[in-house]
Amino acid sequence: MKIHAPGKLFWIGEYAVLEGAPAVVTAVNKGAYFHKKKANKTTLTFTSSLFQKEFIARNSKGEFTNDDRPQTALIRAVLTVLDEKKVLRKDGLKIEIDTLALSGQNSKFGLGSSGAVAAGLTSILAKKSCSKKQIVTLALEAHHRFQGKIGSGADVYASLYGGILKMENGQCSKIKTHLKMETAVIYTGFSASTPKMVRAIRVWKKNNTFQANTLFTQLKACASAGVHALEKANIQAWLEAVKQYAKLEQAITNASGVPIINKAVQSAMDLAHQYGYVAKPSGAGGGDIVVAFADPTQIDSVFTQKQVPKNSNLTLLPLSIESSGVLDQIYS
Repeated sequence: MKIHAPGKLFWIGEYAVLEGAPAVVTAVNKGAYFHKKKANKTTLTFTSSLFQKEFIARNSKGEFTNDDRPQTALIRAVLTVLDEKKVLRKDGLKIEIDTLALSGQNSKFGLGSSGAVAAGLTSILAKKSCSKKQIVTLALEAHHRFQGKIGSGADVYASLYGGILKMENGQCSKIKTHLKMETAVIYTGFSASTPKMVRAIRVWKKNNTFQANTLFTQLKACASAGVHALEKANIQAWLEAVKQYAKLEQAITNASGVPIINKAVQSAMDLAHQYGYVAKPSGAGGGDIVVAFADPTQIDSVFTQKQVPKNSNLTLLPLSIESSGVLDQIYS
């Protein structure tokens, strides 16, 4: 059995969603792949593109084994949560995890690889009696344990449900929009750590309450305006919201010293601007991905890899929205 867990792109609302504002996240066609085979008795083993030696998590006697490799931490988090809730499958399985589509030559793209792995593994390893709602809760808890309760869980939701999602106050709903626009996704060439970025912003907010509250009030309002524009299929309002969101993230970068928009991100944004797109970081910033949008009636040509300077670290990723998620495959 083969399962595909989509990656994710944040369109708008990063950081603001942690303060109760809405955000938009989309599932993308690049993701994690899982190959599941039967194994002897209760043996549970994992192979992955992330580590060399096979991880034997549970032996034929049903006993859990010790493996403290950092690369197996997310797998162990999923197993721990499912075991604690008494919903971990008892049958023997051999699972191959392939996340190569979510990374470049030397680093991850920032498309939610850990969220995709948490979503995929939870869906595979949970007992068949678990409902969709239980799978979502279990995957989120496992991912939060792995990351230290950092982040909104948007990448897990995107991987489980697919499509374009509105995130707000820990809940998600699908957005059906008729908005026609061009979208470009640019990898900056540098990987960033979401937990590290979020923790740094939290420290700044704690020590600079008034300034942070002022900027975040504007950020949340801008996120709400963007979501509303998307739902109403108002292209100009959407592009303006994205433009203003990027300006506010730059203001937060300047005020906090946390490099949400650093040189790598700015370089990708500048390139998109040259071809009539508005652009912003997708996710926590500091590297990873920049997402750009344009009104197709207002640009001369679609932005392609040919327009990316050969001597730059930038790469245009050929991504599309993945309409279905892991739950559609498990419960089909």
